[in-house]
Amino acid sequence: MEERGEERTVICRCPFCESEIEAAVDMPAFCQPCQIVIVTCSACGGAAREGTEICPHCGQPLPSGE
Repeated sequence: MEERGEERTVICRCPFCESEIEAAVDMPAFCQPCQIVIVTCSACGGAAREGTEICPHCGQPLPSGE
């Protein structure tokens, strides 16, 4: 992941399709090709699709976003 100066954005890759994503540091990433929002698990830092109830990496519950 590469952070870009004053813009406070990062460049990363979608864990599902490997497309490059530019995202704001304090916002979930959106993968244009997959058409999904990617959230980060607060327990392990793993990536998951928004709306997923359990982290696929560590099994901890993810926030519902409500």
